[in-house]
Amino acid sequence: MTYPNLNQIHLLKLLLVVVTLSYWSCQKDDNTTSSNTFQYSFTSIEDLPIAQNEQLENWDTTGWGVYEDIIFDGTEILHHIEHDETTFNTKLLKTQITGGDAYNNAFFTNTIAKRWEELNWYFNDALEFEYTLDFYPEVGINCSVSDWSEVEGLEFTMQHVIIPESWGWGIQWSKTNTWSFWNDEKINDEAIGWENINNVNDCIFPNEWNSIKIKGIIKNNTLRYTSLNINNNNHELNIVLSSVNVPEGWSENFIQVGFQINGNSAILNNHNHGVDPVTVYLNNLNLNIAN
Repeated sequence: MTYPNLNQIHLLKLLLVVVTLSYWSCQKDDNTTSSNTFQYSFTSIEDLPIAQNEQLENWDTTGWGVYEDIIFDGTEILHHIEHDETTFNTKLLKTQITGGDAYNNAFFTNTIAKRWEELNWYFNDALEFEYTLDFYPEVGINCSVSDWSEVEGLEFTMQHVIIPESWGWGIQWSKTNTWSFWNDEKINDEAIGWENINNVNDCIFPNEWNSIKIKGIIKNNTLRYTSLNINNNNHELNIVLSSVNVPEGWSENFIQVGFQINGNSAILNNHNHGVDPVTVYLNNLNLNIAN
């Protein structure tokens, strides 16, 4: 196949960045074997545009945006997001808390696929997920004395919605080297929230490249975290949770990835903000999906 004009070449490049499709054979978790199974690989998600909607052949995307996670009414969080090609001589996504009030958070999100629920959804049979990311925290972190850390925590998330159900994945590192998983199950209409993962206390290293890989399975209206790999240290998991119903009025199926910086109470004295500034560079953010 040839592409005789520049517009078509641009479209081909965009499709290659957003998703590559390949057939593969795999051994299923329940020990049954299937063949000709689709795998979707969303690669280099950090390179996708900021605040730009793209209408592709089978779904839409939103580009990168920022959600302000405000803990106390009347407070604020200041943030910034841009592509950086000079710091490490390669294209990265630069995410920042630049100021604001203590304990507020900046949640950087990208809906990599969404479609109105009445239309065909390519990911109805998606079962296995693998979220991978390299990240460089340009911030003070002390693995021995948590009160000397300039960041409260980092969160790594993925959400898959097939109306009316939602499977929300989240892993959180806190400055005490506590690792937690997100429990979206509801009690009195409120999510249970973060729960500790036993026997996982890996440190995040400041001013170095770190890596994370989260693997899980959706099956029979449940989600299961199967493993968590932190800087090549692998932890087998067996955390099983139920899917939840989406809020009334939602009308789109979607897949979203995210990364959140949790603001600390300021410990530096070189600024007048209630939260210390934090910069984290993102690279090789990939989401692999198989059915």
